[in-house]
Amino acid sequence: MPSYLSPGVFIEEQDTGARPIEAVGTSTAGFVGTAPIADAGKGEAIPVDNWGAFYRLFVGEKAKPNNALANAVQGFFANGGSRCYIANIADGDPVSTGLDALNLIDEIAIIAAPGRTDQQSYGALLDAAESMKDRVAILDGPPMVDDIEQLQRAGMVDGPDKGSKQKPGLRPRMSDKGYGAFYFPWLRVADAIDPKVIVSAPPSGHMAGLWAQTDSTRGVHKAPANLPIRGAIGLTKIVSQRRRDVENKIEQLIFKDVNAKLAELLLRLAAEYGVDDSRGTLVSLKITHQEMANLIGSTRETVSLTLSQFKRKGLIQTEGRKVILADREGLRALA
Repeated sequence: MPSYLSPGVFIEEQDTGARPIEAVGTSTAGFVGTAPIADAGKGEAIPVDNWGAFYRLFVGEKAKPNNALANAVQGFFANGGSRCYIANIADGDPVSTGLDALNLIDEIAIIAAPGRTDQQSYGALLDAAESMKDRVAILDGPPMVDDIEQLQRAGMVDGPDKGSKQKPGLRPRMSDKGYGAFYFPWLRVADAIDPKVIVSAPPSGHMAGLWAQTDSTRGVHKAPANLPIRGAIGLTKIVSQRRRDVENKIEQLIFKDVNAKLAELLLRLAAEYGVDDSRGTLVSLKITHQEMANLIGSTRETVSLTLSQFKRKGLIQTEGRKVILADREGLRALA
């Protein structure tokens, strides 16, 4: 203990043992993509602390607009992000090329490949997050989807079976431990390089910024939900299940015959409760003919007769009170 030679107040710090565990931040992102300056920082993970720094290092004065990486990085900083790493890869190179560099940076907590919506890229991002166990992958949905039902089914790396009549699934595989988040639709924004141009931008950069903003202002315990997206002036597609359900219900009751109503109902049940097998799509929900009739505004007798017709045409099979959709395209044609 030190000796004190004069009167006064002295502060002496003493080690009291292990310090309490502190929360780990989720505000640092790592982006893989193709920058306007193709060879900038090639093979490295380059730290960037603001949009101006990214512009100087990766954009330059002759860049063309509508670059997915640039729009994502600007969206990240506009929505509260403070630091990110850039892994610049050649157009057409696999995402894994850039992820190798990002895996060396311990402070990264979010990874994304803006605009890369193929199953190989989804798999590489999820594999990296799951193996590192200290980061989460943000995955962009496709730029446009005509059939929203495709987003409810996981895609296959090798593509759908050649004999399949079903449209291919578009969402990524599930991460059992929750290391991935999937966002759809894309955003309409003023272009990061040429603000006079309005373009469609992948949402991953803006979402990563919101995650970082929530982390710094509310804490890691708060989910980044119900927040305005800065810089977004619209969406490429309005997806409102409740609104769609109401509109579909009204259309069914007013304009469609029983065949169309029942086909539409079976397709909806398959989308929500269906399980694919070798015979088609098994609707695991047990539902009676009377319950079907109530849902489409018909009678039990009419529903039973129509189901028998569907069965004779090879559209469905029955298994007790369960229904197997053997030909979904045929049912869609009726609906």
